[in-house]
Amino acid sequence: MNSDEDTGSSVLMVVAGIAIMAGMAVSAAMAAVRQANDPMAHIGDIIAFNRPVDILPPRNVVARLATPAGGECTLDLQKLSNGGGSLVVEALADAERMVYRLHWAGPAGSDCGSVADLLIGADDMDNLAAAAGGFGVDRKTLALGTPVNTAFAPN
Repeated sequence: MNSDEDTGSSVLMVVAGIAIMAGMAVSAAMAAVRQANDPMAHIGDIIAFNRPVDILPPRNVVARLATPAGGECTLDLQKLSNGGGSLVVEALADAERMVYRLHWAGPAGSDCGSVADLLIGADDMDNLAAAAGGFGVDRKTLALGTPVNTAFAPN
């Protein structure tokens, strides 16, 4: 092999590497755009109250109990933020009205008890996620008033 062939091989490898990195960047950007444009929570999403946040949404969340007896309970965002617990999205109970079925488990820091199945609208889901710092079990950084389901990106 002579030096011209070595140079050609090196240039080809560099071009191939750049093409692969560009493809990965485009793929990551498309995934981020898809997530940002997806207005819905998903089954299995978790809202974990594992640390207090600096600024809470201005109102608590009133949830309907997902039991035959029904009824309502209030999720006190300050108590949840300080006391811990989590909500798991189990289902989209009413797609037309964007009502989700969630499972709550944690300290009895609200009048929903320490375990409950709840029905919560999309706006209240955003308030809960903002009070927890975002979806997931790790700490997220969110500004109050930012629609969580449309602007959330993991840190």
